[in-house]
Amino acid sequence: DYSALPYWDLCAALRMLRLAGNDLAGMAAFFLDYDRPDITAASIRQHLLAFIAGAQISLN
Repeated sequence: DYSALPYWDLCAALRMLRLAGNDLAGMAAFFLDYDRPDITAASIRQHLLAFIAGAQISLN
């Protein structure tokens, strides 16, 4: 039964936000060593907000 999965997706996303705090640029900098300059603070924010929106839609 995967009916609670959107709830746990939302919990995971909110935990990531708590861990990152206001330093998404610092989180994005981690990926530079892995040759991923496409991962930026803006792209993290965009994907995270889309993920949260999807989880919220699934909960309704």
